[in-house]
Amino acid sequence: MSEITNTEEEQEQWRLLQQEIRTVANVHSGREQDKINEFVHAATAKYLSELELFRSNQCADPRLEEFLRTTTEGGKKYLIWMQWVAWNAGNLVALVDEPNEEDFLNEFVYSMLAYVCFRLLDDGLDYHPTFKEHHITLVGTLREAHPEHPVHLSCGLSMLVGMQMLQFSLKRLNDLGLKDHANDVGDWWEKVSAGVLSEHCAPKELNEGQYLAIIANKSVAYNMVLYSPFIRKMKKDIGPIVHSILHQMDELSQVVNDFGDTSIDGELGQVNAFTHQVYKEEDYPLVIRSYVMRMWSSVQQLPPENRGALAQMFTNAGVIT
Repeated sequence: MSEITNTEEEQEQWRLLQQEIRTVANVHSGREQDKINEFVHAATAKYLSELELFRSNQCADPRLEEFLRTTTEGGKKYLIWMQWVAWNAGNLVALVDEPNEEDFLNEFVYSMLAYVCFRLLDDGLDYHPTFKEHHITLVGTLREAHPEHPVHLSCGLSMLVGMQMLQFSLKRLNDLGLKDHANDVGDWWEKVSAGVLSEHCAPKELNEGQYLAIIANKSVAYNMVLYSPFIRKMKKDIGPIVHSILHQMDELSQVVNDFGDTSIDGELGQVNAFTHQVYKEEDYPLVIRSYVMRMWSSVQQLPPENRGALAQMFTNAGVIT
């Protein structure tokens, strides 16, 4: 991370930069919101119908339905709630042509399912009974339904359902003839697996390069599953630039998340930028500023009409005040 001081001049530059990003985001929202809404509503409707198909596949043998009700019905509520994952990525629809093409919509929907699969796995690995206290997870549902079971069993079952969902998504993609995207999802799964293993085997102190390598193969890779259908449909001169910006944005999102979870991650010994000595807590505002300045500099390489989607996603990340 490049050194940044905090002079009055730099504070003023930061204020003006945030103002510029908010303005560009507002223009984007006013111009593209109907297009985004149409796409996201179509995607979430398809996502919900695929959840029903997934649920019916889980209960293919009616004799097991009574026993599976906790995972199929309790888990279904969590998976339905997770449809929100479409909304931030949906901003990227402004950067692609023919966003309502059926194959493209299907690729994104099964990317949503794959992303949710990773969340189910993460919930089990790190014992998340709720998603940041916003909604009970499948782990939490299983704990409530079967308090007599050991915690690790509820965690393991969440991970098993996640693997079921990944298998379902890959099969559906192949059945629809979308083999290239199925391969992409499989590739991201391999990266996530490496990131998860590295995270749980990491030492208690990391340098910045080690930390960024871990999150590139975990949290960043989660989100790249969602972004990859959009990036593949972008023009060749903007796709790589957008990919790089999104990668940095998700690094930043993880740093923001780490800052909020410093206490709990410290207690659990989980990899965290601040407990593992990557950054100092007092430097957090300057780390944020450094990331945003570099990302916005990269955004300037895009045509003006293509910058708004990224500006909106920056504001959604919660770092533009």
